[in-house]
Amino acid sequence: MGYPDIEIPNTNEDEPGFVIPLDKMRDVLRETKGIPFANAASRKDQPMSIELYAPKGVDNQTPHDRDEIYVVVSGNGIFEYEGKQSAFRTGDLIYVAAHAAHKFIKFSEDFTTWVIFYGDKTPKP
Repeated sequence: MGYPDIEIPNTNEDEPGFVIPLDKMRDVLRETKGIPFANAASRKDQPMSIELYAPKGVDNQTPHDRDEIYVVVSGNGIFEYEGKQSAFRTGDLIYVAAHAAHKFIKFSEDFTTWVIFYGDKTPKP
């Protein structure tokens, strides 16, 4: 059974809760034409945004100005942060603090993760 034709929540979302269907977000991600992420939701009343992230081949991200949580949807690989490395796989949750150097390396072709940015933006120390 497919999901009804719905819009992805955005900054105009006034509902106190919502569901973001993974298959719908994968469709949105496919339409980004090579951009490895798609914004799923953000809230005007809270410092939070959600993206689906699926880098291909190389992860070129740079440190961000907010804390992040990744929830791995599919795939596996190595998460490198501040010179350390940890293996990850489907279902794992990964946390990284604002401004920490980090990236995914040696990840499988099917690697996809939710990214939740939260908290106020902080200046680089």
